[in-house]
Amino acid sequence: MPSQRRHLRPDYGDVEYVSTGGEVREIKTYSYLNNLLAIEKENFDETPSRNCKWAGCPDYRPLNCNSFHELGLNNENLSHRSNLLGEGAYRAAYSLNLHIGNLTETVVFKEFSEDLSDKYLEYVRMEAYVMSRLASSQYIVDMYAFCHLSVLVENFPRGDMKEKAAPFLKRKNVTLYDTVDVNPLNKFTLTQKVKYALDMARGIEAMHSIDLIHDDLKLAQFLLGNNDHIKLNDFSRTKERVWDPLLKRFKVYRNSGRHGDCRSPEEYAEKELTEKIDIFSLGSIMFSLLTGLIPFDEITDEEEMMDKFMAGKLPFIDPRYKKRDSIERKFVEVMEDCWKFKPEDRPTAVEVARRLEELVMEESI
Repeated sequence: MPSQRRHLRPDYGDVEYVSTGGEVREIKTYSYLNNLLAIEKENFDETPSRNCKWAGCPDYRPLNCNSFHELGLNNENLSHRSNLLGEGAYRAAYSLNLHIGNLTETVVFKEFSEDLSDKYLEYVRMEAYVMSRLASSQYIVDMYAFCHLSVLVENFPRGDMKEKAAPFLKRKNVTLYDTVDVNPLNKFTLTQKVKYALDMARGIEAMHSIDLIHDDLKLAQFLLGNNDHIKLNDFSRTKERVWDPLLKRFKVYRNSGRHGDCRSPEEYAEKELTEKIDIFSLGSIMFSLLTGLIPFDEITDEEEMMDKFMAGKLPFIDPRYKKRDSIERKFVEVMEDCWKFKPEDRPTAVEVARRLEELVMEESI
């Protein structure tokens, strides 16, 4: 946690004002636009096409950090006021009990290393930006405060969906023992699978409704609340759809998505991307909800798995899933539509949410 307050000018000039001990001084820093240009140059060649620009947020505004500092958080008091939940290469997360009047609430404090480059600073700002814009959505993790490299968000003691949906996440050939009937490896009921998928689709729908692309959907990004509902998390890689007035369409972009089990064929092939990558990823997540497996679990080599997706091949779906129950059959059909090879053939997040909502209503009759 930074021990000093840092404030950026609203016009994103190349000067950052730092206040230390009541004294205000200027330091040189990259502006927001310079950061975008630096990232764009890193990801593309020297003369990138106007159709392949890094999709930043041109109307981004910094959030007020006063509420964050009013909590009195710093490295010294964090050590005895919080519990370390996990620590990675770039960020640590703490469980923190906040006392407000007679109320005590457990929240999560995320802190990035101060040694990170400006590119990672923009990742933190993007995460705060998305949670701020989607604060009204019940399918997006709530953010309570944000400043520089630190974010305060709501707590999810039940954790993410990674180990719950696919207990055998390591890429290996798992014996299903399903000679008599299909035997999913997770413990979800069909009702839970449909409702969880609906919550996920609504989180994606909320992002797409304001022209944001998550760009990194996987089971670990969905958190399970005590009310058994799911919220979408981790927006550091989010991209914004930018309209091209000359071509009269949204610009496409590229990412570095060469790894992961839930990416789309066009990501593995490093092609131009649209918001439909999120839909394909949702299809892979629904596969894990359905079966308890990750896509192509029988393949131990990740490169071979990516080659299959790029060739238009899909994981095996036991045909018995479509014969056991009409709702389960329709669930599989939604998943398969999300897995369409051509992005333009995939449904929108609105369409996926509508179809899953119909299944929830049908099951409750």
